[in-house]
Amino acid sequence: MNVNLIIFFWILLGAALVYFATSFDEPLPLIVLIAGYASMIPHAIVARDDKFKTVPYLCSLPVTRRQIVRAKYVLSWGTSLISGLWFLLIIMPMLRQIEIGELLTFRNVLLIPTLITLFLSLTMPFLLRFGLIGFFVMIFGTMALGNITLLLTKYFGGKETLKRIFESMAGITSDLFLRFGYLLFTLVLAVILALCAWLSLRLAMAWFAGKEL
Repeated sequence: MNVNLIIFFWILLGAALVYFATSFDEPLPLIVLIAGYASMIPHAIVARDDKFKTVPYLCSLPVTRRQIVRAKYVLSWGTSLISGLWFLLIIMPMLRQIEIGELLTFRNVLLIPTLITLFLSLTMPFLLRFGLIGFFVMIFGTMALGNITLLLTKYFGGKETLKRIFESMAGITSDLFLRFGYLLFTLVLAVILALCAWLSLRLAMAWFAGKEL
């Protein structure tokens, strides 16, 4: 059933990304959307498990709660990374104002797993601890943050302000690449992301251990 849910989200979110791919003229916002949409899919799966009360069943099996958390983390990261790759592939033929070479730069490709890791590291402990409620809090919180961003950009410079923010982020990343070199930068980033994921996993294990079923 989860496979069907993943395919459903691939079609639904993929269609939205195809639409954005035909209208965006900058690759960075599109990359952020790809990472965000890819990160949403495991949240929907975990929330569905909570809705249908599969967690008590899993905890009745001869496995520890720590093993359950580890399995959910592995599946969530794997699903998100594969989804990100899928979304990237389906939008490439639909690009109108962005060249494929602009989209598939080293920085942009590296940014997708980076954002996915940061997003999942932040949200997974809450999702595993609070289940469906945590999922809705994450969704409405993201929507509220998006609306606040839109309001701020509307009253303090509009689209140009948001564009300058993305350009500043791109400039900072490019400077780091030039200063440290691609290989060293990637290794340092991988260590930082691994540490974030490990800390998130430890927190999720601690919270899930005290969850009432």
